Amino acid sequence: LQESSKRRIDSSLIILLISDGNSKDHWEDITKTAHLIFTQRNVQVLALTVSEKYSKDELKAWTMNDSNIFTARNQAAWLNRVKGDLATCTQGSIERLPTTFRPTP
Repeated sequence: LQESSKRRIDSSLIILLISDGNSKDHWEDITKTAHLIFTQRNVQVLALTVSEKYSKDELKAWTMNDSNIFTARNQAAWLNRVKGDLATCTQGSIERLPTTFRPTP
């Protein structure tokens, strides 16, 4: 995770988290790491779990927002959200992305 001071001022950081939603890590480690992420400027975490038995509290610790949690039932919505967020990038930002990550029109 790059320090926000080293990123462009107008840049956004989108973290795509794919998880079973049942970490074996200590809760304190999860919350500490999530806090570090959200001390950065313009950060958004979108979490996807395909597990039926996931911890919503854990995923919310990562996303800070229920609307950024996606499950097997709404995984298409997750992909659409990612596409929408990428579509809002300026053309200059997209041109700097490696070809494999550029959204197609």
